[in-house]
Amino acid sequence: MSVNGMAPVGPVARVGLFIAGLLLAGCFQSAVVSQGASAAPNKVVAKMKMDQKGGALDAGSTGTPIDNIHVTVPPDTLSQETEITLGYNQEPVTIREGTWCGVTLVLGANPKAAFKAGVTLAIPYTSAGKAGMVVPYEIDEKGRLHVMSIVKLDREKNVLTVSTLKPCSMTWVFV
Repeated sequence: MSVNGMAPVGPVARVGLFIAGLLLAGCFQSAVVSQGASAAPNKVVAKMKMDQKGGALDAGSTGTPIDNIHVTVPPDTLSQETEITLGYNQEPVTIREGTWCGVTLVLGANPKAAFKAGVTLAIPYTSAGKAGMVVPYEIDEKGRLHVMSIVKLDREKNVLTVSTLKPCSMTWVFV
């Protein structure tokens, strides 16, 4: 592929151009369109009460699409005792670019409140037969998707780590 008649652009540069295009396309609005993924019924896989000390929650190996996801809540992130839940749904998400992972991950908190520090989610993924870059998206209450920041991407172990300051639904796309 060439850009404006310039020399051919390789796959890594194409991913960079795609991400740059997302950034320029409107304040992190994505090239993805959701169709109600955030409103689908969720299957809760793991839950735990945590307080100001924080803690960790693992999805474990339950035979679900979110097996082995690890959630870390740092100390002083919660202002009161809160039940943290980890669940998912598989309501289809329509995308314009790339390949959808097939699942929406749902991080819940009861009572629902913003986190004082970033809660991290280490998400194992399978990239077999998919393009080279994984891009995470938060799904808002209206079903719109917004690019999330990647804290760490371990390509050898296929683990994507993201951070959020609030309970949310999220998904990821391979581009």
